[in-house]
Amino acid sequence: MKIKRIIKKIFRRKRAKEKLNQQNEYMDALHETALGLMNRLKLNDLLEAIVSRAGALLGTPHGFIYLAQEGEAEMVLQVGMGTYSKYTGHRLKPGEGVAGIIWQTGQPLIVEDYQTWSGRLPAPHPPRLTSPSPSPKASAKGKVNRGEREAGGKSESLHAIIAAPLKSDSQTVGVIGLAYSKEDRTFSEDEVKLLNRFAELASIALDNARLYTSIEQELFERRQAEEALRANEERLARIVETVADGILIEDLEGRIIFANAAAEKIYGISLSPTPSLSLSLIEKGRKRTKDWKITTLQGKPFPDEKRPSTQVLRTGQPIYGVEQVIHRPDGTQVIVSLNAAPLRDISGTLTGVILSVTDITQRKRAEKMIKKLAYYDALTGLPNRALFNDRLNLALAQASRDQHMLALIFLDLDRFKTINDTLGHTLGDRLLQEIAKRLVGCLRRSDTISRFGSEECIISRLGGDEFTILLPRIHQVEDAARIAQRILDTLKSPFYLDGHELHVTTSLGIAFYPNDGKDAQTLLKNADAAMYQAKEWGRNSYRFYTSTMNARALERLVLEAQLRRTVEREEFAVYYQPQVNLKTGKVVGVEALIRWQHPELGLVLPGNFIRLAEETGLITSISKWVLKTACTQNKAWQDAGLPPLRIAVNLSARIFRQENLIDTVAHTLEETKLNPSYLELELTEDTIMEDAEEAIVVLNQLKEMGANLSIDDFGKGYSSLSYLKRFPIDTLKIDQSFVKDIPSDPDDTTIAKLIIDMAHALELKVIAEGVETEEQLFFLCAQQCDEAQGYLFGQPVPVEEFERLLKEDRCFKKYMIENSDYKKL
Repeated sequence: MKIKRIIKKIFRRKRAKEKLNQQNEYMDALHETALGLMNRLKLNDLLEAIVSRAGALLGTPHGFIYLAQEGEAEMVLQVGMGTYSKYTGHRLKPGEGVAGIIWQTGQPLIVEDYQTWSGRLPAPHPPRLTSPSPSPKASAKGKVNRGEREAGGKSESLHAIIAAPLKSDSQTVGVIGLAYSKEDRTFSEDEVKLLNRFAELASIALDNARLYTSIEQELFERRQAEEALRANEERLARIVETVADGILIEDLEGRIIFANAAAEKIYGISLSPTPSLSLSLIEKGRKRTKDWKITTLQGKPFPDEKRPSTQVLRTGQPIYGVEQVIHRPDGTQVIVSLNAAPLRDISGTLTGVILSVTDITQRKRAEKMIKKLAYYDALTGLPNRALFNDRLNLALAQASRDQHMLALIFLDLDRFKTINDTLGHTLGDRLLQEIAKRLVGCLRRSDTISRFGSEECIISRLGGDEFTILLPRIHQVEDAARIAQRILDTLKSPFYLDGHELHVTTSLGIAFYPNDGKDAQTLLKNADAAMYQAKEWGRNSYRFYTSTMNARALERLVLEAQLRRTVEREEFAVYYQPQVNLKTGKVVGVEALIRWQHPELGLVLPGNFIRLAEETGLITSISKWVLKTACTQNKAWQDAGLPPLRIAVNLSARIFRQENLIDTVAHTLEETKLNPSYLELELTEDTIMEDAEEAIVVLNQLKEMGANLSIDDFGKGYSSLSYLKRFPIDTLKIDQSFVKDIPSDPDDTTIAKLIIDMAHALELKVIAEGVETEEQLFFLCAQQCDEAQGYLFGQPVPVEEFERLLKEDRCFKKYMIENSDYKKL
């Protein structure tokens, strides 16, 4: 018995010694492992080393490490060894499998039989598992009676599994696990303790690796940031040197510490940083060049206190859009827009000022041009309607405030359209330019007659041939009258353009504030009304506005509206006046004269509406209607068997200048079937002399058509005899103003006799108009005048009355006295 006790004691001592030796080996292995792990700083290398060394310690080729993903509620199989190697990337949620339970509980776990463990998961295919498994019932020692196949199915026979948490600051960040495939192999308590100690060391190594990785990442990011900063600085430097804007930096003393090439180009001098160079000194002309300076846009010196740098240093706030004029040493000037902002260091302390300078010279020129186009007439350079209205409103406001009078003159050129139509718009435009120069010269600033108080008169062109003149301050009506007369006298002299001698007159209307209107629109309207009154009074004059002008203007508007309706409805009437042969006493012709049977005014004579028709353009339609009506009526008389007559129709100047006149006459003759020889077209001297050469062409075409041509109101114009000889006319009609006072007025008598003699010399027929007395008739017969018309033979009458005259075949032979007394007249 004693021997047995000794043997047992020896065996216990031997087993204790073996256990001690084994523990020493484990400790040495742990020490060696710790040293090996602490030297591995790359995370992936460290994880592979951890799992391989752990496997070596516990004698198994199967192992794994799951790591929790930051910001995610999942663990990922980061490194797998043996059976687990093909499941790298497998994901688990808390509570799923061995790793999920440890992640959830933070405690190590041993599964003795994985195949029968209730928490076993199916093979991870696809790698991510989505169906959670129930948590196993663990024993007080952390063991369960059934195992788990962590990463495989039936194809792999894993038996026992042991796993421990990897922690960082008491928080589970991962799980390390090992497994045996043999059924007779289990993990002892010492191995569990060893794995736990190993997991503690691995956790420290893992923290170190992560810290190293974090530091390395921070260093990498810092290097990247530094490289990006250097790249940005280089890029910024290139941008600063290539931008068109000048960039400058001044320190707190105003010294230039940086200037790009664009700044030197804009300023026109070298701005290389020197201890004494500052823009403030340059601006004062005390550095670099005495000719260099900066002024305001108005040319005044730029004050120190207004310098952008000074203001930024004083307030600490940026300033934008300061406009300056730089006078460079080479004599050129540039306009710049300058922005200035405070420059601060990293602590926010103000260290200087950064300035950006933009050359806006071209922009300012463009703005000036745009302003000129918007507010000045492109042809004459005078203020246009928009600018004039603005100035007029300002002047009215000041006149109201200061209780003084102002005058507005409305100027319109007389018969300017004739110049445009005959000589062309190009020459017309040049004439307008010359007229504008004369007006400016007449009212130039230095002339005391054009200035009233401290304000200057303003001339503008409203458009076409209309001008306005504003006299901002006058003391009496006579001041405006003197200006108006001065303008009339100035335009009296002829204009010589391209070999043409042009005489221009103008009509002026004058309105006063406050008597004739207290706002711009009313003043312009009343001045315009006064101008039209001046035209009605014979043109080349001025008229002051009176309240009755508006009444006449309103009457004119009403009359115009009624006239338009009458033209549209063709509600005119044609009256007929006989033309008598002074040798036979027979009616040989008739003149068609238009009348307007107004529903309220009664019979309106042409003198009361023809001018209005000409101004509104309605005269064209009226002339065509009269021509057609007269031709139709003459053909009707002939078809009725009455003696054939020549019918005379007046052609207005407007229809004569139309390009389709020949077609109009030809179409009318064709439509009415009237023989052209029974049509006589009457034109005034003024009409054919406006463009004599063109008139000759048109008259020849009408003559070739077979129509007769006559010059109406002959003697009132200034026909050139050379042109008169070339005109293909048949008849001259002596104007009634020369017939009215014969034979009592020697001058009229002489003129009438000369016209008759001249016409006969040119083989032209002569008709005297306005014959009302026998004395006039006797004189005309004595002078061998061919025909006459007037109240002595009959007034213009409606068609029915004239038909009766024709049917009676009335003869005026009783007037054809042939005695000696008559011959002496």
